[in-house]
Amino acid sequence: MMANQSAGTTERFEHCPKCNAVVRNPQECRSCGLLFERYQRADRKKKRRQEAQDLLQARRHYRGRLSLLFAGIVCFYGVSLTSLIVFPGEIVGGIGFIVRSTYHWFHEPPQRIYNPTDKHFLDYARQATVTIRAPGGTGSGFFISPNQIVTNRHVVEHDNVSLEQWEKELGREREIVELEKQIIDDLKTAYRKMKKGPARRQQKLIIEQREEKYREALQALERKEQRFQSVENSLREGEITVMLFDGSDCRVDRIEKSSTFDLALLEVPIRSTAYLEPESDDYPLQQGDTLFAVGSPKGLENTVTSGIFSGFRWYGKSYEYIQTDASINPGNSGGPLINRHGYVVGVNTAKILEAEGLGFAIPISSVLDEFDDLLW
Repeated sequence: MMANQSAGTTERFEHCPKCNAVVRNPQECRSCGLLFERYQRADRKKKRRQEAQDLLQARRHYRGRLSLLFAGIVCFYGVSLTSLIVFPGEIVGGIGFIVRSTYHWFHEPPQRIYNPTDKHFLDYARQATVTIRAPGGTGSGFFISPNQIVTNRHVVEHDNVSLEQWEKELGREREIVELEKQIIDDLKTAYRKMKKGPARRQQKLIIEQREEKYREALQALERKEQRFQSVENSLREGEITVMLFDGSDCRVDRIEKSSTFDLALLEVPIRSTAYLEPESDDYPLQQGDTLFAVGSPKGLENTVTSGIFSGFRWYGKSYEYIQTDASINPGNSGGPLINRHGYVVGVNTAKILEAEGLGFAIPISSVLDEFDDLLW
């Protein structure tokens, strides 16, 4: 940091941590758009997470050494190993060793069996990706911890305004169908009054054609009304189901929705051994890097598409998106965008309908910032 004093005022100069440009009185970098306060807040959270991981690693190392020592003592005294196991936290009697039941031992999060350098990282990513069935439709999500799933807020939250609009459209269609029925009845009345001849035969053909179209329109309307009723009932019940990679379903115990980003965090009662880790500082995104989008477009589960990282795009001054030409379609929303090392870099969120190859994902850093107090 540099300072310049003139006319009784102090000006501060700093180098932007993203593009290294010199910034005067730093709040926002004019070169790359980086917001200094947001960057510093994210950096502090990252350091806290790293400290927590180091502490957990140290505890596991300590626990392993105690396990070996205690196992030797137990074997020496002929005590069964199946009933006791070393665990830091509870002192037992005067021996001074720490024990808990084996049941509590297995409540520790499962160790990852995934190696990011493994060439089969896509298989692992598919196992960590889920399909989410909600009243408003189907979307995707992915495990970011053994029992926590990240997805888009719009996947689990139906828009009441859209539901009201849908109901109005169905009302207009019902009115049009009923008017068509009245017209057919009027045509039949006129037909019965007509004398035999070409005009009467033509009237009969017109009635038959309109009746056929009326029946088709009525059947289509009834299907739409049944679908609307199903969605309305589901919304009333708050029904959301998660379908896992193996085809089994599970309920959702808790939903946390972001008020800032199109993000939601779900907690489920099962524990997955496959979950994705956020992008590593060892592999920062560079333009042209290969990316993979995993999800359930149009209900086709475990679909993988590939593309490149096109760049970061800002929405206003606060929201940053990852742009990619990997194919993102309805149903992909909430699924992971991963790099070639197997780390998740973003949450697939949107695409521009009028163009090809313009997909957008919310950076995984936004997920960590938004749900920092909930993730473990």
